[in-house]
Amino acid sequence: MCPRTKEKFREIRETRREDIEQAALKCFALYGYHATTISEIAKEANISKGLLYNYFSSKEDLLSKLFLKFSLEVIEMLDPDKNRIIDDREAEMFTDKYLEFIDKKREYCKLFIQISVQPGILEMISKGEVGKKAMENQGILYDYFKRLSKGNAEVDMIFFTSLLKGFTLQYVFAPEYVTREQIKGIKDLLMVILNRKRK
Repeated sequence: MCPRTKEKFREIRETRREDIEQAALKCFALYGYHATTISEIAKEANISKGLLYNYFSSKEDLLSKLFLKFSLEVIEMLDPDKNRIIDDREAEMFTDKYLEFIDKKREYCKLFIQISVQPGILEMISKGEVGKKAMENQGILYDYFKRLSKGNAEVDMIFFTSLLKGFTLQYVFAPEYVTREQIKGIKDLLMVILNRKRK
């Protein structure tokens, strides 16, 4: 039998990490973050508790990494060239990308929403690496609205993100009540907000 190559070993580690993350998402959403134990996550991932600690130092570390990953996925849609500036073309493309993302990853988004509304979670993840990254991402979005807005950029940004979050909540939990026509209407409304500079 041939020894595993470094590439194969990296692949196995990445697959196992993803299995653990999916197991944690499921457990946190079903039982609540505070009630979930590392043992339950390990059982759901079909690995030993000791092996789980080879990937994540604690339950809080696991939660933080999950939210950081989600945050990076969203900012990648807003700033795909990673130059930390959202231009008009990227803003236009974002609505399509985001709607496609929540359509394809509905269960994934649903789990995140269920976790994020639990008591103390947002305060917990706002610390450390996740909080720092979230503030950076918010800064990129704020800079875009500052260039765009003729009024209060912060209020405009809050309005835009609230509309996006509200629609996401409706769509992931009750997609049968959202028609294609309504999705198009939401997209058009988002684009009106993002394109006011050119009006």
